[in-house]
Amino acid sequence: MVDTLVASLGYGATFLAMVVVITVVHELGHFLVARHFGVRVEVFAVGFGKELLGWTDSRGTRWKLCLLPLGGYVRMFGEGDRTDETRPRSMADAARSYATLPAGRRAAILLAGPLANLAFAVAALAALVLIVGRVMPSPEIGGVDPAGPAAAAGLQPGDRVVAVDGRPVDSFAAVDAVVEFRPV
Repeated sequence: MVDTLVASLGYGATFLAMVVVITVVHELGHFLVARHFGVRVEVFAVGFGKELLGWTDSRGTRWKLCLLPLGGYVRMFGEGDRTDETRPRSMADAARSYATLPAGRRAAILLAGPLANLAFAVAALAALVLIVGRVMPSPEIGGVDPAGPAAAAGLQPGDRVVAVDGRPVDSFAAVDAVVEFRPV
């Protein structure tokens, strides 16, 4: 019972960590492209609800970690409702407003989040393959059907296949490639 509880907590913590990483990468995509186009970013938040930790950078962006880390958002000046608070008051404000950007730039900001996630996934998978490599099952026999052709050939569990039909093999995939389309 305790082992199950500990495992569940571990899986839950891993899940939340993954959600936070995916959220940060996604929102960072929006954030970086918005900043590139000169839009004033007011808030970069990971999570929703009450702010647990936060600071304001030199450009006026409020960086927040909130109570429920199941998503996040980037709030840009001029985005959303047209209230007096978000309406540009001067030409300088209009130049830094999301609402005054051409449609193509607004679309680029919107697409930057999903594209950042896609690029991150490709980079993470490439790093995993470079660091760990591909797992290739060894050509060791795990089980033999007593009525099958492997048993008739004298193969036994634990035997290691080193060659098939004179061709050397170093993985079970190589064994499978040689025997896959051969009749028994």
